[in-house]
Amino acid sequence: MNATISLVMHCLFIISIATLGFGAACALIVRPFLRWSDRFDPRSRLFLLRLFAAWPLLAGLGIGVMVSLPSINHASKLPFDHCHNPGGCLIQPVSHMLTTSEFVIITILLGLLAWAIVNAFLQWRRADSFVKQIDIASHATLASGVRLIETALPLAFSLGLCKSISVLSTGLVRVLTPRQLNIICVHEQAHLHHHDNAYKWMLRSVCVFHLPHVRRAVLSEHAFTLELRADQHVAQHIQDPIAVAETIVAMQRLIKPFNGSELVCQFAGTALERRVQYLLAPSTTCRLPTYMAVLCLLTAIIVTASGSAPLHNAVEALLV
Repeated sequence: MNATISLVMHCLFIISIATLGFGAACALIVRPFLRWSDRFDPRSRLFLLRLFAAWPLLAGLGIGVMVSLPSINHASKLPFDHCHNPGGCLIQPVSHMLTTSEFVIITILLGLLAWAIVNAFLQWRRADSFVKQIDIASHATLASGVRLIETALPLAFSLGLCKSISVLSTGLVRVLTPRQLNIICVHEQAHLHHHDNAYKWMLRSVCVFHLPHVRRAVLSEHAFTLELRADQHVAQHIQDPIAVAETIVAMQRLIKPFNGSELVCQFAGTALERRVQYLLAPSTTCRLPTYMAVLCLLTAIIVTASGSAPLHNAVEALLV
């Protein structure tokens, strides 16, 4: 096997087994993690949910780097070969050759990655098509980025990825008070400001390395937390959380689910009681300190640098 190809395949195997392993491990802690993350405010919780979603891939890449770093001084440049003599090897390095099962593991990871890329591309095409259709169908603008379409159905949602827009229907506008209409417009503009649809789209792709039930739980909580953040934004904007809660309840009675939830953020598309309680109950959430993210990054760098040799030797002992 060519040295360069061998190096790439060995690294892919280490990354694959680590990514799939961490993905399986996340299934054991997802419920406690979701309960723990619920103590934080929406902004902090979104950061934690996105980090958890990306954790298998990030951890897999980290393990791959840690195992490969000590091999820089190896004669064969392979992640594991038992040739640790800085003066050179007296005999041909005993390199670990990939087995059929290891090729299968690599294929699984690459297959999941390819599926995520293709699915993300199809969703992007679909979102772009929806936005173009709305551009043609809309006949008025209620606020910045908020379009009005002619239909009797009561609809309020935002859609699109790179070019996001919010949509309200004439059937909904006719039954709302001016105050309720303003609340909904500000809510939808919050989704646009934070590019929520794009984040939902990216998260669906990153979550591909999780088990299906973990993926569903994380995506559901992420979508719900996006709604909480938009509700919080509106309540702070108008200084009246009760009016926001009343509007949510009124909308829940009117609005119907819009198909293709992966492409849209709906005003009344998530758990009603939790949203109202978050607005009306005294806040018990806390914010994740910024320095914690910096501390985690520094810890990851230190662990990668100091743990590379021990992890490398442990992998050699297991596989070579």
